[in-house]
Formats: sequence, structure tokens, C-alpha cells
Amino acid sequence: MAGRQKSCVVVVVDSGSSMKSQFGETGKTRFEIQKEALKLFLQQKLFVAPKEEIGIVCFGASETKNDLAEADMGYDNVVTLRRPSAGDLQMIRGVDALEPSDKEADPLDGIIVAWDLMQKHIGTKNYAKKAMYVFTDGAAQIEGAEDVLPNLVSTMTQQECNLYVVGIEFSSSSSDSSGSAAGGASSPPAEPFFRDFVDKVGGEVLDSAGAFELLRAFKKKEVAQTSKSRVNLTVTPHMQIPVHVFSKVQPQRLPTMEKRSLAAPEDTDGLVRMIRTKYRADDPDGGEVAAEDQAKAFKYGRQLVPVSDADEKMLSAGSFDRCLQTLVAVPASEIPIQIFSGKADCVAAEPANEKAAVAMDSLVRSLQETDRVLIARFVWRANAAPKAVALLPRITSGKAVLMMLPLPFAEDFRSLSFPPLPQPTDAQIAATDALVSTMSLNGGPGEGGPRLDPKSCFNPVIQRFNQAIVARAMDPSAPLPDLDPKIEANLKPERDIAEKAQPAFAAVKAAFTITETEASKRKGARGGKR
Repeated sequence: MAGRQKSCVVVVVDSGSSMKSQFGETGKTRFEIQKEALKLFLQQKLFVAPKEEIGIVCFGASETKNDLAEADMGYDNVVTLRRPSAGDLQMIRGVDALEPSDKEADPLDGIIVAWDLMQKHIGTKNYAKKAMYVFTDGAAQIEGAEDVLPNLVSTMTQQECNLYVVGIEFSSSSSDSSGSAAGGASSPPAEPFFRDFVDKVGGEVLDSAGAFELLRAFKKKEVAQTSKSRVNLTVTPHMQIPVHVFSKVQPQRLPTMEKRSLAAPEDTDGLVRMIRTKYRADDPDGGEVAAEDQAKAFKYGRQLVPVSDADEKMLSAGSFDRCLQTLVAVPASEIPIQIFSGKADCVAAEPANEKAAVAMDSLVRSLQETDRVLIARFVWRANAAPKAVALLPRITSGKAVLMMLPLPFAEDFRSLSFPPLPQPTDAQIAATDALVSTMSLNGGPGEGGPRLDPKSCFNPVIQRFNQAIVARAMDPSAPLPDLDPKIEANLKPERDIAEKAQPAFAAVKAAFTITETEASKRKGARGGKR
């Protein structure tokens, strides 16, 4: 399997005098908001792309230090803060030490210095990803763009380098560049230039309402699109579509922490390794049992049935070829959502295969029009255990795909029975309906859409762990930081919705009789209010 492809990112930071201005009504300056966003961005890079090579250029600085200035080509008040290299703690500390100056510099100068820095670093080496991130308030005037921009756009486009502009107080992406910025003032003078630049080279303009919102935008771009299986979707013996299977949802776990010995000499890494030893439970001396004297066994009633390694290999192995074989098409109503038993995968036509794309598009649209779902047999690699899956048609971002969800076998089902509940009255049903409608997170007319987007709801355990690691890396004696309030807010009821729902709460309380029961003395039983 090929190693992870190289990527190079250069960050361009605005430290001009305009960054000292207040950011809306936050009580913070634009530079403080920019620094928070930049630190979050770089911290995420360290966690999700630790080998990505990152360079940093600062324009509007109080001094001049860059290769082009040293060659007497101008570009004053632009500093190369860091040449591209793998991210480290020193990078975060360097950003943390940045302060705005009393100078101003042309943002285009900073971009040209950054592009020159990237070009010299990459040289003839092959980099799969090249990107430039510009953090600015767009307040500085841009001069001579018509002379420089065409050539810059041409070279960046040829080398497939995308441009992402983090606009401090830029207008909302839902409005044009003549709209109002986040702080309520008119859009900054350089915003039209940046939007035009991004349109030409590819990328995105991110308007900042705060560092946390920027973290959401950056986080979406860190997932490598790698297929987990490449197989033919066999619809009929005469119709096979080459497809790639991608993981749609992959649970993110905390990173594994290495154990090291505190007593190890300073000139060693002190890494601790675990050695497993097995011994007989009824041996008073606790003597080790050699590997050749060990055997596995399955319990059959009270009897142990020995199974040798060869037997186990024959039982677990199968002669299954890799496949995605359609078995039947059924009405979507016959596949209840509660029986899906695992993670979702996305099945897409083979990239750069026009015939496969046309066939997949036809299949997906046909399934949508007839409201049907495919049931298929899936073996993701040779000799892997076969799975029964449902293939649901979807058209996302204009591309036809099939969402693949595992189905349970008969042995996987559990029979559950519950005692009957008393029938609610009409008044109780009406009160509960009103409460559910009031507490809905789907935005109504004029409310701006859904209140909860799972793609923007971060795992509080992982985020707090990341914050703690960064805090302790910067200062080993620092206390563990509290969870970011905006991340924590995703796990709590929306305050305005809860306040609006108070009458509905009162109606439910009046409709139902609530009594306090005594705690049962039976082991494991719970008491409380009913």
C-alpha cells in the first residue's frame, strides 16, 4: 500500500495596524480573533495531519525578512516566520507570540512571498496537496493587482494550489461583497479582490463570526478520501458497474498514549513494552505455560471441546471472492431503519470512468423513481466474511451514489417484550404533541434552518482531550482547561427554545399525574418520580 501523499500549506497572516480594531461587540480585537482561529487551525493540523508541511508568512509586520526583500525586490514589512516543515509545538508558540504592528503592507505582497516560499520548498518534488490560507481583515489597499495577478493565477492554477481566505469581518457568504460584515460595518475594501482571486484559482472565502465557526470549516477539509474496497457491483450477470466503497461514518477515537518509564536514563526514550505471560490457574507455583503447550477450547454445555490452530483456521476461513452482488430489489418501506446494524458506507462509480458513472446514475435514479432499495451480498476483500447489505439510492452534490448499510442476520435479532402501557387521554396526547412541536430543532420560517447539524457538532471528549494536550504541551504545570463553551453548548438545550417551551412544559405537567415512589429495596431496582 502506498504511503500517505505529501502536502504543503503556507499560511499568510495579517498583522497590520488595522487588526488592532475591535471585532464587533466581542470585546476583542480583530487580531485576537484571528489568532484564536489560527491557533485552532494549526492545532487541528497537528492532530489530524501531523506530517503536513506548514509555512507561515506575516505581512504588515514591523520588520522585513523574506527572500524577495533580501534580493532587493521590495516586499517591505513582510516576514517569513517559518519555512515549510512538519508542524510542531514551536510553530504554535511562534503564532502565540505574534502581535499587531503599527505598519501596513499590501496583502498581495504577502501572498507573492508565500507563493515564492512554497515554490522554492517544493521544487521538483511531487506534492499531492498544495494550499494557501490567508488570514486578513482586508482593510489594506491592494495596488498593482492587474499587473501581477494574471501570472500568479496562471501558475497557482497549473500547480493546483487552492486559496482559502479567512476574512475577519468579511460579508456573510450568503450575501455579496457589498453586504454588511460581521461587525455591522460595510465590507472591507480588499474583499472583492479576494473573492475574485478565489474564484479564479479555486478555494473558498470563509467569513468569520468567531474562531469556533472557522474550526468547523477547517475540520471538514481534513478527511482523506480513500476507498476501503474496489469491486464490481453486479446488478445482473450481464451488467456490472466498477465501484469504489468509501467509509461515510468512521468513529473517531482518542489517540493511543504511549507508556514510558520515569526511571529510564535521560539518553533513552524510556518506552515501556508489554510482554504477556500465561500460566495455569491451578498451579500454586505460577509457572509459565509454553506456547506449544497451549490449546484453545470452546464450551459445549459443561464440556470443553479442544480446537487446534489448524481447526480454527479452517472454521474461520472461507473461499469467498470479493464481490458486491445484488440479490433483490424491495420497496423501501420493507426495510425499517431500526434494523440497520452498523456503519454507513458510500458506493460511488469508479473515478474517471464515464460509462460506470452513467450506469450508476441510471440505476440510482431508477431506484428513486420506484422507491426501491437493493439488497446485496458484500465481501469487501477476498476471504472476508460475507455481509448482507441494503443499498439506498442518493443524489448528493449532483452525483448519484448508493448508501450501503449492513443488515442483520437471523442470529443478530433480539426478541424484546414489554408490559403494556396505559392508554393516554386525548388531553395528554395534545399536550405532548405541543411540547414536541415547540422543542423541535428544525428552524421554522425565518429561523435560518435546522438548529443542529451533526457535521458541526464536535465530540466533547476528543475536543477537551486535544485542548488539554495543547495546554500541557505549552506549559506542563498548566491546569486542565475547561471545555470550550461553544462545544459544550451543543450538548445542552437551546436556551431560547427551552424558554419558549415553558407553557408546553406546564401543560404536560398538568395533564399527567406525577407522584413520587419510594425506592425499592430489591437489588438493582431504582426509585424516583413517576
